[in-house]
Amino acid sequence: MRTALRVAASVLVVAFVAGCMKDTGQDERKLTAAEVREIFIGTPWHGPSGAFLFREDGTYTYKDFASSTPRGTWDYEMTAEGVIEGETTNYTFYEGPDGYRYFHSRSSQFYPAEPNKPDFM
Repeated sequence: MRTALRVAASVLVVAFVAGCMKDTGQDERKLTAAEVREIFIGTPWHGPSGAFLFREDGTYTYKDFASSTPRGTWDYEMTAEGVIEGETTNYTFYEGPDGYRYFHSRSSQFYPAEPNKPDFM
């Protein structure tokens, strides 16, 4: 009986982890360039470990929540498809039933994105 419970628990953990790392779901949609501009440009937004500010002048700043100063300011461009292309990372935004999230190209991971947060810079 214990072995069966361990196997069942292991299967649930694997399924959960796979679900967290999955591609976009059927009830999730990629934001358009206009939506990305409206929601994420010119207003601070938070990821799980820090705050971003993408400015209308084509620069952005990131600050880790554990740091007292921003890591720096970099240039970005937005594609016609709404992907923000930074120097080393691209950000693709999605909306689903649980809010927004973004795909971080350098880590190949999805993370929650919370727009309109207080400026943490």
